Amino acid sequence: MNAQDEKDTHVASDSQDSATPRVYHSSGTRTRADQWRDVSSPRLGTMGRNAKGLADSGFPPASSHVPLRNRLVNASLSIAVVLVVALTVWGGLTYYTARRNAPENVLTQTVDRVYTIGYQTRALNRIERAKNATRHTIDNMLIEANPFGTNTLALYVYFVTNEPASVSYTVNAPETSYPTFTRTVSTHAQRMSTHEFQVVGLIPATRNVVTFSITDANGQTTTREYTYTMGDTLSDAPVRVRVDDLHNAGDSVGLGELNLDGENGSSNGLFAVMPATRTNSSTNFAYMYDTNGVLRSEIPLKNITATRFLERRGWLYYAISPNQLAVVAPSGHVESFLNFDGRYTLNAQQPDYTMDSSGNILAIATNGDTFDSTREVGTYVVRINALNGKMRVMADMASLMSSYRSTTTRAAVAMPAAGSSGSGSGSGSGGSSALSLTRTTSSWDWLGLNSIALIDDTHILLSSRETSSLLTLDVSTGDSPVITAIIGPAPLWNDTQYYADYGPLLLTKDGTFPDAAGQSDLHISDVTADGYTVSFFNNNFAFSPTRPFFNWSTAIPSASQRAQNAGEFARSYIYTYRVNTTERTFTLTSSQAVEYSPLFSNIQFFSSTFLTSQTTSGSWDIWTEGGTRVSRFNAGELAAFRPLYRVQYVHYPLVR
Repeated sequence: MNAQDEKDTHVASDSQDSATPRVYHSSGTRTRADQWRDVSSPRLGTMGRNAKGLADSGFPPASSHVPLRNRLVNASLSIAVVLVVALTVWGGLTYYTARRNAPENVLTQTVDRVYTIGYQTRALNRIERAKNATRHTIDNMLIEANPFGTNTLALYVYFVTNEPASVSYTVNAPETSYPTFTRTVSTHAQRMSTHEFQVVGLIPATRNVVTFSITDANGQTTTREYTYTMGDTLSDAPVRVRVDDLHNAGDSVGLGELNLDGENGSSNGLFAVMPATRTNSSTNFAYMYDTNGVLRSEIPLKNITATRFLERRGWLYYAISPNQLAVVAPSGHVESFLNFDGRYTLNAQQPDYTMDSSGNILAIATNGDTFDSTREVGTYVVRINALNGKMRVMADMASLMSSYRSTTTRAAVAMPAAGSSGSGSGSGSGGSSALSLTRTTSSWDWLGLNSIALIDDTHILLSSRETSSLLTLDVSTGDSPVITAIIGPAPLWNDTQYYADYGPLLLTKDGTFPDAAGQSDLHISDVTADGYTVSFFNNNFAFSPTRPFFNWSTAIPSASQRAQNAGEFARSYIYTYRVNTTERTFTLTSSQAVEYSPLFSNIQFFSSTFLTSQTTSGSWDIWTEGGTRVSRFNAGELAAFRPLYRVQYVHYPLVR
């Protein structure tokens, strides 16, 4: 069967179950919100005619020569006309607003529907019926565009081979200048006879040619082509971001040489770019870019900032809303949902979660009941059981740190929309306006928990931005968790108001080096009987709205107290501590200066390189282990109106 025949077969199969809602367009371009603004309103046209009619109506002027009854009639008619005009204007504006917002509303409803058991079950049943209807071989592949709704730029593929074979594919958009995109589905050692996977990497709003390469045990390769015209993206993400080679002149560094995936030098993953959610938006996206800076996947989410992707045994775990995570198979099907208890949600300020050795999710959470009464956010650590989905509260930090909590004021860091100047101790002039920080009293983020990592299954390490400290939590006792260690600035924890509770927990600094300030994104490694290594992004920003009178310039003199890098040469750092739990000391073993980023940002380590992201500039960099920055990816278009929360290199799609 040739490519066109395959395409025709695919289109025909799409029409078999029209009752199932779809997220994708097989061809054409989705209408975006800004395109509705050019659509004229018929009501506005009526308004124009009515307005002109009023001017030319020929109503006689009010005068004493006109009978009172006639004047009253004329006045009533005039008032009626004015009311008609006013109602028409109101109706026209309402119509205009509705038309303008219609795509957003439809998108929200579509995404909400996708992440339901009913939608996923219907889509899976339809796929299973199609799989069983006939034998799908390399000449009759079952190909569907995004049937499960979890990736708008992907194809679902299923076929069988007579003998075990390995599979790879190449995506080419011949009518564009974008480079080809190749991925390995299964290697020679992973040969199989049943092939079910996602093709990612299709270019939006153009014709794509997918070339499948099927190789048998003897090395004989058979190729098949499939042509598909992809619709536009659902979001405003740039299809390509700029990639700068900062190490060599000429083209950007081939990142496969930098061992992002291991010692073999292959790069079979994508950069998951996660901007903060737009103000008042009900949907968000995670964007997957390849090493050439080309958009290869668009993952829709509900009303949450994409936080991180967790990989386990071929499944991909990620938050799709403040109270729900999805477990997604390599085919794109949502296998299950992990739900928070109805009272709890992910911390909206800086959501984060991790996974223990059994696949359970541990997260920083907000208690809705507590928030209603105190406005506290992110003060709970909860665990969701991966097997039965039950949620359990592991720690209530308000209870564990009540004496410190009592010294704080009700406040939190607020981030105005792009373009606002900001004010207060955390604001500054110059630089990007997308991260102009202020102090708000609408919530109480007194601890500022922004990252969670596991030392082992019974010891949790938490990052507290408000205190510029790392807190070790022992949960081995079940219902009686305890804080066993604090790494942070001594002047803060030596306060006589609460020293008796926390001063003895402070670890001793081994060496002379600046304390971290406002750190984020913890990574644990090299855990031994007497300690562990922790690496993190030292934002180097000392700003605590809940302790407005604390003197950070004395506590951490090296830290910046400005959100904008203006009038000072502020830097952030990648810090690595070696923590000795026996001697209760910590020492700085590595420090790498990077671009200043007061909030968010993250790091990711590979075999011989590492990645850093920068919030305000909307960029991410690749570094050698020796500290040389070799490539920069600039997604400034995304960061112009909302900060970049995180960038993570993900093996996507996973192969089981």
